[in-house]
Amino acid sequence: MTVLVDGRVVCDSWHSCDFVLYCAVLLKDYLRELPDPLCTSSLYQMLMDALSVQVPDDDVGNAQLMFSILDCLPTVNLVNLLHNIRGIGKI
Repeated sequence: MTVLVDGRVVCDSWHSCDFVLYCAVLLKDYLRELPDPLCTSSLYQMLMDALSVQVPDDDVGNAQLMFSILDCLPTVNLVNLLHNIRGIGKI
């Protein structure tokens, strides 16, 4: 696999570079170039507040709380966010 950053080859095999690091750099550049942020500052604060009130033994309830907050995102932003999360999960 060849990884390009700014048009330059930075990695041409899985063994010659830290592939995860370059994926993170590419994701960061992608997110930085979006015309609008995926998440507003108020929604981000709601997510951080939800993390502070999670119940240790209630994974389903905690997930439902987070998804109910994420449902406040515009559809395009939510689809973009979920697509990126799925992509990260495959690395």
